[in-house]
Amino acid sequence: MSSYLKSICFGFAPALQKTTSFSSLKVGAVNRSLNSFTGIGGKGANTARMIGQLGGECLLVGFYGGKNGERYLDLLSKESVENKHIHVSGETRLCHTLLQKDGQITELVEEMPLLKKSEVFLMEQEIEKLDLSGIVSICGKLPKGCPDDFYAKISLLVKQQGGSAVIDTQGDPLIKALKFNPFVKINKEELFITTNKSDLFVAAEILLEEGANGLLVTDGKYPATLFLDGSIYMFHPPSINIKNSIGSGDAVMAGMNFKLSRGCSVYDSVYFGIVCGVSNAMTSTCGNINTEDIKNLINDIEVKRM
Repeated sequence: MSSYLKSICFGFAPALQKTTSFSSLKVGAVNRSLNSFTGIGGKGANTARMIGQLGGECLLVGFYGGKNGERYLDLLSKESVENKHIHVSGETRLCHTLLQKDGQITELVEEMPLLKKSEVFLMEQEIEKLDLSGIVSICGKLPKGCPDDFYAKISLLVKQQGGSAVIDTQGDPLIKALKFNPFVKINKEELFITTNKSDLFVAAEILLEEGANGLLVTDGKYPATLFLDGSIYMFHPPSINIKNSIGSGDAVMAGMNFKLSRGCSVYDSVYFGIVCGVSNAMTSTCGNINTEDIKNLINDIEVKRM
C-alpha cells in the first residue's frame, strides 16, 4: 500500500481552453490563425492534471454542464484524471488564449454560469463524504451561487480531519477561509486586490495575521516570495523562452501538492513548484509539465533569504 498522503483538488470553475497562435493580432480587423488547439482549462483541473503528469494521483472534484462539460469530462478521461463532478444546468465555460509570435499573450476568459442552490447543496453532500486527511488543493474563483464561506467550510473540514489545505483564490472567499489556517498561494495582482494594498509586505502581513499558515506570492517571470515561519525567501526563476505562461500558477500548485503528499517540507515543495511553473511556461499549451525540463531546471532556481 502506498504511504503517500491522499490528494484531492477542488476546481469549481472548469473550462475548455482553446489556444490559438497568430503571427500578429490587430483589434477590429480579420486575424487568420496559424494553428489552434482545444484542451482542458481551469485552475483546479490543470492542477490535478499536472499532478498526474508528475506521477502522482489526485481526485479532482467540481461541476460540469452542457456539451462543453461533456467534452471536458471526455478529455479528463483521456488523460486518466480521476474525478467526481456534479452535473449542473449551466454550460461549462470556454476560455481562449491568443498567442503572438512576438511573445504577447491575450487571454479571453468566460465566467462560470450561476449555480442553483440545489446544485451547491449536492456538492456539499459530496464533500462531506470525502476523506480530506491528506493534501487538499482549493483552486480558483468561486462560481456565482456559491456562498463566500464555501472555501472556509472546506478548509474547516480539512482541519478537522487532520489534512493540509493549500488554497489559490482571492477576495472574500480567501479571507473567510484564513481562520482555518490554510497555506496560501496567490499571485501579486490578486493579493493586492484582496487586501486593497499595493505594498507586497504590507499585503502579505494582512493574510498572515488573518491566519494563513504560510504564503507564496507569485509574480509571473519575476521572483516569487515565500513567507514561512517568520522568514522570507525570494525565488528567482531562470531566464527562459516563454511560449505560454497561462497555467504556470497551476503548475506551481501541482508541484507543491505532489511534494507535500510525499512528506516533503513546505520550503522544498515550494521550490519544486516554482520549477514546475517554469516548465509550464516553456510549453505552447497551458497545463503541461515536461519532466525532462524539470530535470534540467531543478538547480536553476536562485533563492535568497531576506
